[in-house]
Amino acid sequence: MKGKILVTGASGFIGRRLVSRLLKDGADVRCLLRPASPVPAELQGSEIARGCLLDPAALERACAGISAALHCAALVRPRGLLVRSSALEREYFSVNRDGAFNAARAAAAAGAGLFLHLSSIAAQGPGLSLRESDPCRPLTLYGRSKLASEEAVRRGAPAGSGCRLVIARPAMIYGKDSPSWGRFFSAVRAGLVPLPGRGRNTISVCWVESLVDALLLLAEKGEDRGVYAVSEGPRSWEEMARLSAAALGTAPRLVRVPERPLGLLSAAAAAALRAAGLAAPGFNYLAEPGSFREAVSRWGHDVSRLAALGWRPRLDTREALAAELGSR
Repeated sequence: MKGKILVTGASGFIGRRLVSRLLKDGADVRCLLRPASPVPAELQGSEIARGCLLDPAALERACAGISAALHCAALVRPRGLLVRSSALEREYFSVNRDGAFNAARAAAAAGAGLFLHLSSIAAQGPGLSLRESDPCRPLTLYGRSKLASEEAVRRGAPAGSGCRLVIARPAMIYGKDSPSWGRFFSAVRAGLVPLPGRGRNTISVCWVESLVDALLLLAEKGEDRGVYAVSEGPRSWEEMARLSAAALGTAPRLVRVPERPLGLLSAAAAAALRAAGLAAPGFNYLAEPGSFREAVSRWGHDVSRLAALGWRPRLDTREALAAELGSR
């Protein structure tokens, strides 16, 4: 990629991998970090800009002179065990929708030729063999805020602005430094892995390095206003546990938590929290009613649109987990 490239969310799991690859390729990278964020080692050699997505002046400074913006910043799971539900919704939408709009508008105003936005398959919701054009039915606040972010960036970098807008919808992106997958891998190492239901419902997954390949390809070839799902395929939770165990050289016990009582517990907890005007973002299945439904749904995505541009997963899931977790 030519010219100066702005990466938002550069200190996050995906952002660090993306910036590292860009720097290895010799790109001129500017990273937008929050004012108090430390600079990860992977960002050494990039230019650091400070600011947040809700500060238009900071975004204007960060976008000055850029040729492209790769927008990775997002709120995935807020901090805190119990929060006001109204505050949680405001936080999701202010960062994921309003922040994305601000970033797209600043990039377009600065004359950037590309704005690549990382949305999420959560914006579409579960289903099998889903295409990007299929109806979107997100189940959670996060998913709804990411769907809203897609419309927001269309408004921020409108057609005719000279800024090519490409939207990526990554699957569940795994890697050893992923906060959510890190907990899963820790359970595999510890020898006890709880699985929702029978553990055979499929999730749509992708290795982070294969995602970075896709993002760089979309930056080069993605169609203006195009939306692209990124997934290496559906895998069951049981399959992911066994493949992770093989990579780690462990033999964990897989504990299947029956779906019905887990669902009843989730619904009861959600009802009690809702009555009190509270939410529990720190608890996977109790965060909100849709969280449990996401966990026990079946996910799978048709990536033929991305494949038509020449993308293939760098490694299959077994090989990628071995590369991440230490053995080949």
